[in-house]
Amino acid sequence: MKEIFPTALVIDSVRTGLFAMIMLLATQLGNAQVADVFYYISDGDDRLYSINRNTGDKVNIGATGRSNIEAIAYYPIPGALALYAADAGDFGTLNTTTGTFSLIGEIDAGATAD
Repeated sequence: MKEIFPTALVIDSVRTGLFAMIMLLATQLGNAQVADVFYYISDGDDRLYSINRNTGDKVNIGATGRSNIEAIAYYPIPGALALYAADAGDFGTLNTTTGTFSLIGEIDAGATAD
């Protein structure tokens, strides 16, 4: 009986660990960027939008709170999803739920990189 009890604990621990890893993977895959959805900023109203390239459905996500965003780049790696933006000389992220710009830092040492 001494040998069975420790083996059962090990099997139970492995089963619990595998379950936790599967749940984490499922969560990360669920958060992955949909390949057919793209983000863009409107110069007219400085808002973040998304568009589905298959359906043409456009979503007005929200105001960025900035007026000089000229470049955005999406980093679609699960667990590290980020939509980066350059607003004149400021570098930051855009919230893909609200559109809000969050400053990370300056990219032009305080000059005006418009």
